[in-house]
Amino acid sequence: MTSNNLKKFSASFVGLWFLILVIKLIFGALTPPLYDEAYYWLWSQRPALAYFDHPGGIAWGLSVTSLISDQQFNRFFLIFVAHLAWLMFFYLLKDFYSEKKLSLFLLFLFLHPLTFWSSIFVTPDLLLQVFWILGLGLGLRTLLQCYQGRSPFINLFVLGLIGGLGLNCKLHFIFFIFALFISSVFLAAREKISFKIIFKCSFVFFTGLILSVWPVFLWNYWHDFVSFKFQIQRGLSRPDWEAEWTLNYLCVVFFAFPLFWKFIFFNKKFNAGKVFVLSTLLIPITFFLFSSFKGPVEGNWISMAVVSFFALVLFLEKPVSKVFWYLASMSLIIFSLVFWNSVTPLEWSFLAKLNEARETKKFLPYIPDDAPLYTCSYQISSSLALWTHKDVFTFPACSRPSQFNLWANEIPARFYFLVPEDLDLSEKIGADFFADLKYQLPNSFKLWEIRR
Repeated sequence: MTSNNLKKFSASFVGLWFLILVIKLIFGALTPPLYDEAYYWLWSQRPALAYFDHPGGIAWGLSVTSLISDQQFNRFFLIFVAHLAWLMFFYLLKDFYSEKKLSLFLLFLFLHPLTFWSSIFVTPDLLLQVFWILGLGLGLRTLLQCYQGRSPFINLFVLGLIGGLGLNCKLHFIFFIFALFISSVFLAAREKISFKIIFKCSFVFFTGLILSVWPVFLWNYWHDFVSFKFQIQRGLSRPDWEAEWTLNYLCVVFFAFPLFWKFIFFNKKFNAGKVFVLSTLLIPITFFLFSSFKGPVEGNWISMAVVSFFALVLFLEKPVSKVFWYLASMSLIIFSLVFWNSVTPLEWSFLAKLNEARETKKFLPYIPDDAPLYTCSYQISSSLALWTHKDVFTFPACSRPSQFNLWANEIPARFYFLVPEDLDLSEKIGADFFADLKYQLPNSFKLWEIRR
C-alpha cells in the first residue's frame, strides 16, 4: 500500500469512526441513567480497589469522569474512551488487513445492538469491550509479527497489562487469557518454538498481568473472596435445571451471531491468528451454554464474544453482505424505537430498562427529609441517591446481596421504607417494628413510616 493510499485509507476510516462517535453521543444524551449506571456511579462516590458485584474498573472510570465534568453523571467521557478503542484496533492492524475488512469490522460493531449499546451505557461491559478490542488487536499484531520473525516481548508485556486491566473491569476477561494461551500453544507447536522462548514469553506476559491485576485479588483477599463467590453462585448455583434458561440462551446466540457457521468455516485455512480469534469467540459461548444448565444467562454476558465474531471478517475471502443488511435492518428498527421512546415514552416491556429513571423520578416529590430512606432494591436505592444527592439505603431482608451489604449500617429506630404495594411488609421488618402508611406512590409502590 502506497503512502497516498494509506493516507486516504486512514482519512476514510477516521471519518466513519467520527460519524459513529457522534451518533453514540446523541443516543447517550437522549437516554437517562439506567438503574445499573446509578449503582456504579454510587460506587465511584466511595472509591475502592473492587466491589461486591464486580471489580472496580467502571467506578474508577466514573471517578475520572467526575474530575473533568461538572455534571453529577456524565457518559460522554467513557463513551469516547470506548470508541477510541475501535480506532486503536485499526491502527494496530492497518498494515496487515485491507481497508474494506477493517471498515466492515467497525460497521458491524456499530450496527450490532449488543456492541453498540454496551459501548454507550456506563457499565462494566463498556470497559470490558475496550480491553477486549485492544487485546484482540494487539494479540493479532503480535502473532503476525512473530511470523515475520520480530520479537514479541514488548507486545506480550502490554498484553499482560491489558489482561490485568480487563480483569479489573469484569472477571469475564479470563476467557480472553485462556484464548491467548490456546493460540500460543498452537503457534508454538506449529512453528516448533523452543521451550526457552516459550518460558521467556510466558514470564513477560505474566509480569505485565500481575502488575495490573492485583487490585481485584487484593480486595477479594481482604473480603474473604466474597466477589468471586458471588459470581460463581450467581451463574452456577441453581440445583434444578429449567429448560427455559438454555432455550433463552440459544435464542440470544441465534440472533446475536448471524450466519455463525459461515463466518467460522468460510475460510478453512487456519493460522494462529484465526485460532486466537476463534478461541475468544467459542470459549465464552461454550462456557455460558453449560452455565445455562445451572442458572439463567443474561444477554449482555456474551457481548465481548460478538466483538470476536466480527473480527473473523478479517479472515474471510469474501465479505458476507447478508450480515450487513441483517444488522442494518435490526439497528434501524431499534434506533427508531429508542429515539421515539426518548420523545414519547413507550409502555413496552423490552423498553422498560430505558424508562427506569423516569419511573424513579415519580417518587421524588413524596420523599421526606426527616428520616433515612430505605428501599427493597439496590437498584432503586442507587437511582434515588443519584437524583436526590442523598444517601438512600437498601433493607437487607428484601434485596439480593450487593455492595449495600458491605456498606450496611445499623437499622435506625425510625425510617421510611419504599416498597411495592404487594410486598408482605410484616415478614420483612419483623415484629420489632411498626409501620404507618405515609403515601400511595405511582407505579404501584407505597411509602411507609417505620418505627421501632
